[in-house]
Formats: sequence, structure tokens, C-alpha cells
Amino acid sequence: VTLNAIVEFCSYQIVKIQYPTPYEDLKRRAASIESWLLKAEQNGETSSEFYYYLGKAYLIGIMSGGADQKKAIFYFQKSADLGNKKGQNALGYSYIRGWGGLNVNPEKAASYILLAANQFLAAAEYNMSTLYNGTIGHPKDKKLAKYWFDRYSVNPQKSIDESPSSQTNEFY
Repeated sequence: VTLNAIVEFCSYQIVKIQYPTPYEDLKRRAASIESWLLKAEQNGETSSEFYYYLGKAYLIGIMSGGADQKKAIFYFQKSADLGNKKGQNALGYSYIRGWGGLNVNPEKAASYILLAANQFLAAAEYNMSTLYNGTIGHPKDKKLAKYWFDRYSVNPQKSIDESPSSQTNEFY
């Protein structure tokens, strides 16, 4: 099994789990994802993308121990440090929300999210527009908020992973 296959599998399963599913099916899928993720990590078959999805798995609670924001942040940080735009955006968003015991920090949030937005990640472009609308005490700037929202609106790279969850309306 290649790392790409694991990442694709996990990505697909994470998206599927976010929608209402019978409980037993949800448990089966979660156990399958967890075993693939942990096996890949033990074998050193990791990448920045892998760490992003592992962080997301911990964040949304599909690991057997349930949601663990601290572990999610740990893996988002690893992903971001390796230059992954989704990891950078997720870590920045974590600073907006104060996940995993992080202090809400608009400067750190903006710095990580901007790294991802400059790589044309749609979710990060949206998050930049939100920050410039005055979120969490970030300086308000209507022109920059409009610029980033307009960039997000026409971004052809939008995908299910970069769109708000229908339940939480969060971009990470």
C-alpha cells in the first residue's frame, strides 16, 4: 500500500464520515482508517499531506480515543512545518478557534493562513477574508477582506476538503 493510496483513502473516508451514517458503519470505517494511519506512521510512510489528514482525523474524532485537539494540532504543525498548505491553513485556523489549548492569536493565525492563501488554497483565501473582516481582533480592512473573498470566489481549485462543512461551516 502506497502513502498516496492511504492519504486518498483517508481523505475519502473523512469526508464520508462527516455526513450522517449508521453508527456501526461509522465505527467500522473509523477503525479501518485508524489502522491504516497508524500503520503508515509506524512504517515511516509519512508526508506533509499525511500529517494533515492525521491531524484532521484526530480533530473530527474518528480515532478510537475520540477527538483529540492537542494531537490534531501536533500533526497540523508537522504538516505546516513541511510546507503543506492545508496543514498551514489548519494550524492558522486552530489559532483562530483556540483548539488544543492554543491561545487565540490573530497574528499567528494570519501568518499561517497567509502562507496557504499565497499558494491559492481556496479555504485559506476565505479565511484571510474572514480575518480582515475583524475576526478575533485581527485588524479590519474592507479592501483586503474583499480582495481575499473575491480570490476565493473565483478559485478553480475548490474541493470538498476546502469547503465549509455543512454542519460546522468551518474552513480548516
